[in-house]
Amino acid sequence: MISPYPPRPRLTRLDKSRSASSVPCVSSFSSESLQPTTTDLVPRSAQPNKDDAEPSPATTPLPSNMEETLGLQDLELMMHWCTTTYRSMARDEVAEALWQTIIPQLSLRFPSLRHGLLALSALQIAGTNTSPGRKWRYLVSAREHQSHALAGISLEGMQDLTTAQCNATFALCCVLLVFPFAYCLIDDVVDEAEEQPNVLEEFLEVFELTRWLVSAMMMLVDRLAAGELYPLIDREQTRPTMPDMSHLVVSTLRRQNESEAELDPSHEKVVYDQAIEHLRSSLEQLMNGGEPKDFAFCWAFRIPVRYQDLVRERKPFALVVLAHYAVILHHLRDSWWMGDWATRILREVDACLEPQFRHLISWPIDATGGPESSFPTSTKDTKPSRKVSQLRKSLAYDTRETTRKEYFQNAPVLKVDRQIKQLLSQSDVEDYDTDSSNDEDWELPIPEYAFPARTRLVENFYGPEAEKFDEDKLLARRIQVTKDMVALSQLCEPNRRGNRINWNL
Repeated sequence: MISPYPPRPRLTRLDKSRSASSVPCVSSFSSESLQPTTTDLVPRSAQPNKDDAEPSPATTPLPSNMEETLGLQDLELMMHWCTTTYRSMARDEVAEALWQTIIPQLSLRFPSLRHGLLALSALQIAGTNTSPGRKWRYLVSAREHQSHALAGISLEGMQDLTTAQCNATFALCCVLLVFPFAYCLIDDVVDEAEEQPNVLEEFLEVFELTRWLVSAMMMLVDRLAAGELYPLIDREQTRPTMPDMSHLVVSTLRRQNESEAELDPSHEKVVYDQAIEHLRSSLEQLMNGGEPKDFAFCWAFRIPVRYQDLVRERKPFALVVLAHYAVILHHLRDSWWMGDWATRILREVDACLEPQFRHLISWPIDATGGPESSFPTSTKDTKPSRKVSQLRKSLAYDTRETTRKEYFQNAPVLKVDRQIKQLLSQSDVEDYDTDSSNDEDWELPIPEYAFPARTRLVENFYGPEAEKFDEDKLLARRIQVTKDMVALSQLCEPNRRGNRINWNL
């Protein structure tokens, strides 16, 4: 069951350095303290009793100089939103107009939405600031605004929201979706005494909040269909289509899932089947030219909760599926709040996987444009990989030599040598003629083809009738050639190189 109140991702690095700031300990809040303090987006039936509620920060009297300072900072952040930040949330010109004017106007009525806009704006300013002190102040401000914005959303009584509240809640969820992704990229300063945060652990924390926010958005989609924010949910193809590799990729994952289930009875095949099926849907939309912002985060909502536990346990196949999901995130890399998240996830997955599973993430690595050298493996695997590379080269050379020899197996070697000597005008041609007297009447055999259509094509192009241009025969030959080419295009000749080699031994 989904909690009515949003999960609070720890966002480890800021929490560890919290002692130097005024940011409240969000990760240490109890379930009772997660009640919303800003109730502008909560139905009246779900709002706490004013007599029992503690005074909120918004109603606490502040000194006049502090109120003026806060007002100036908020004005700066709102100006930055209306001039810069809004562009990263829009996918077309119509959506840009909504994010630049309509939604900021809506935030004047709903403080929670305003806190969300200011949080993301402060985060972008922090990312472009070179001064450590100013960067830290904007990060603290972003975290405070995000905390207030999260407190204004609740799943309780979502059906009782007014139209304006629905619009504000949906827009706020969109902003809060991208905030943690951006925060983990921008807050990249880690003291030497601190342990480097784990990418997958941070991603799972962000993943949990993403799942909750998408569930709230799903409750509002139908009501937005007739409102002024409809362009935000109107899924039109805005990008060029790509070669559809999704069917091949998904088929490979499904076969591997079945193989793992046969080898390991404890393998949770049903969980992986559901995750792969929803991944297929997202990949198909991506290949068909869909905008990734429309569906990239829906996967977190649709997959089973158990899958997150499998990733947390570092189950190899769960990591393989996650690597394929990173391909979708990679297509959001031009947005400043996503950046290189996909590459970071792939690098971490590659480091966690055993050698026998690494070939399963070759497509995600290729699709994200990252060569295998950018995902270094451990030192203990260097020598085996070199041996495999040498074996591949040796086998490729042997295969080429064998194919070349088999191609000439029907032609006597001495006859070919004699013809070569004749072409080179060498003096010992007579010796070859003497030695090959038994082959005087020999002619090159007529090759045999697997299909009659191909035999007729060769005869029409190179046979004795090929250079006859009688009108009646020429028209008949053209018709026959056309029929044979159509028939041949639907056939498949057996592989002359033999069976494919399994490198996974």
